[in-house]
Amino acid sequence: MRYILNFNINLINSLDTIVGMDIKYILYCIIILLALFTIPYFFMHLYAELENSTSPSISDFADNEVIHQKTVSSTPASVSAPGLKPHEVVFALPLREDGKIWSGTVTFTASKPIEVEILHNYNPKDISNLHDEPYNAVIGDKRIAISQLRNIVELPLTINNSQISSGTFDFVGSALVFHKTDSTPFSITYSLDAIAKDITP
Repeated sequence: MRYILNFNINLINSLDTIVGMDIKYILYCIIILLALFTIPYFFMHLYAELENSTSPSISDFADNEVIHQKTVSSTPASVSAPGLKPHEVVFALPLREDGKIWSGTVTFTASKPIEVEILHNYNPKDISNLHDEPYNAVIGDKRIAISQLRNIVELPLTINNSQISSGTFDFVGSALVFHKTDSTPFSITYSLDAIAKDITP
């Protein structure tokens, strides 16, 4: 009788061990499955946040008319030339590639001395070998010509012993960028009134 009782107790203990292992295994599987589903979602959400924190896209301006007043912090932008530090940029108006150009007026004040650039879609094939190229660069796989507005923007302006940039100007081009080449972050507040117009032949 004692032998049978001991056998039953050992059997119960063995079953408890097996069940305990099964429960642990099931819990491990649940944790792994949750991780497999959660981690991609986290990175997708993070990428969306990073994408939204940088420059606007053309889809944000579907009506082709923009009246904005914003305060924005700059974000790093890669440079095509090797050996150069990332630039800090704020795209007030995104690069258009739909046969239209921006035309408008902007007034701004920045926390540090910055540059202002108007970008233009550019095709080097339109230039013969006998002529020099205008100042240009590559954004992604797109080559653009660049207008620097140093003669228009007050650069720098000293207020309360701090150097800043401030100004107002009219512009026409494919994109409007506030820019700093030495990779120093900056913030900017601007009021913008612009419209996208068709390019005439």
